[in-house]
Order: sequence, then C-alpha cells, then structure tokens
Amino acid sequence: MEQKKKLGEVLVQEKLLSDEQLNFALHEQKQTKEPLGKILIQNAFLQSEELSLVLARQQDQYLFSLDETNPQIEQEFFDYLSLDFCMEHNILPIALLREEIMIAMSDETQFEVIDKIQDITHLDVDSFIVPEIQIQNILNFLSEKYLSTFEEEVIRLAEEVEGQILKGEILKGDPVGDLLMVLLKQAVTLRSTDLHFVVGPSVLKVMSRIDGDIRSLCALPKNLKSALFNKIKVLSKLDLAQSNKPQDG
Repeated sequence: MEQKKKLGEVLVQEKLLSDEQLNFALHEQKQTKEPLGKILIQNAFLQSEELSLVLARQQDQYLFSLDETNPQIEQEFFDYLSLDFCMEHNILPIALLREEIMIAMSDETQFEVIDKIQDITHLDVDSFIVPEIQIQNILNFLSEKYLSTFEEEVIRLAEEVEGQILKGEILKGDPVGDLLMVLLKQAVTLRSTDLHFVVGPSVLKVMSRIDGDIRSLCALPKNLKSALFNKIKVLSKLDLAQSNKPQDG
C-alpha cells in the first residue's frame, strides 16, 4: 500500500510552501511541539483555508464551509461539550444524533481530542473538516452571545430581587429561585464542578471551579446574600437557623 506523503511534502509539492519555509517551521515545531499547520499559519506562510483544503484532500474528505454570520448551533450541544473545551481544542459540535455527535474540526488527525470527546459525551464521533478560522470566529461569536444573555438575565433578576428587598416587600413569584437556576445552568454549560459564593465588602462574588481552577462567574449585590443563601438551604433541606457550622444537604 502506498504510504501517504507528510503534510509538509504535500504543501511544497503543490507550491504552497517553499523548502525554506518548511524547514523553518519544522525547526520551530521541534522546539514548541505545536502542530505544523498552526506554526505555518502563525508565521503567515499559509492561509487557514489553504491548510484545511490540503488536509481534507490528504484524508480523503470534503472541505465544508460554515455560515459565520448566522451559525445555527444549538446551545444544548454545549451541555455535552463545554464552550471552554471547544475553544481550547478549536472544535465545534454541529449536530446530535441518537448515539453520535458530529464535530467540525480543522484537522481530523487530532485523535487524542476525538478520544476525549468520546470519553466526555459517551457518544460516537463523526468529524469533518472546516477551515480553522471559521471555527474560531463562530466560537468567539457564540461565546459573546451566551455570555451576554447570561449577564443580562443575572442583572435583570438581581435588580428585581434587590428592588423588592429594599422596599421591604415580600418577594413576588420566585425571583431568587430563578436567579439561582440561571447561575446553575451557566455552571453546567461551563462544566463546572462547584459553585462558590465569596462575600466581599460590597458585592457577593459567584465563582465556579472548572478543570480544577476557580474562575469568576459574576458579581451580585451584597444584600442578596441572605435571600440567596436561604433559598439554597431550603432546596438542600438544611437548617435555616444554622449559619456558623458547615452543613451537608
């Protein structure tokens, strides 16, 4: 069976890269351990679309193009793979079938990433090649979109709760429960393992643990502390009167 040529050889053969540029990139790859294609793009030796086209040919695949202006990516896809994970590995979940998840990626030889996706989702992975820059642009767009929606909802509910507290009114409906649910949904989307509430001089900081790191989720007015903490105690069936000792619920 004929052995497939290496990526660098193909690029030189198709006159997309000079021998000098390839040697420079290979030397840098030995030092940084980064993928060759990434080094070529970073040094402006190659365009993302050119690399993706060659990779698709090399792997006997078609090169797909996604609509960056109106990406139809459902938020529920990120219940399976967090947005942080997708941005770290530059992949994009496109569709969910019964036992399969379809992933757009710029290089199908990222076998370790595919294995991680299978471990996380417990689904089979069907991948196809899309230019790296398109995936990056769509992920950035989605990140801003979902973060903006989360922040707007937190601000709206926090203002509603704070307004009723300052007026001394009995809370109407369940705005505290709604606020807590928004925080929990965002934590799940980010694949957080813990939520931490840190009481500061004027704000209540909400932190989440993601992959072992504590990151800021949002900040709430400090006077929401009692209402929010009591709601968590009620849901967890904890003693409302106990505030000086740890409780499990």
